[in-house]
Amino acid sequence: SDGRRILEMIVAKVYQDTFPQEDHDKKRSGKTSDAQLFSMIDKLAKVDKLFSAAVIGDMNYVRITGNLVLHQQNQQIDLTSYNVQIALLMVANLVEWYLHKYK
Repeated sequence: SDGRRILEMIVAKVYQDTFPQEDHDKKRSGKTSDAQLFSMIDKLAKVDKLFSAAVIGDMNYVRITGNLVLHQQNQQIDLTSYNVQIALLMVANLVEWYLHKYK
């Protein structure tokens, strides 16, 4: 989903800025697996005063909802348009945080 890709880009950029000494080749290789994205969010969440708990919650909601959208074709998942609307609002919050509070 587009929201998930936006999340991946923001998380990857903040991760590279926060941990410049780490090898980021895996994260630049295109799509980020859910395990990689979860790991990066989890590690960034432990950095003091980088993200509020609300921003971390938004990131995880978008990550999970994005996964459900991607895999909905293969299985029956109870994902409503309301869930997608909430995820998009959270993406907007993440973009606002990135542009106004992070940069």
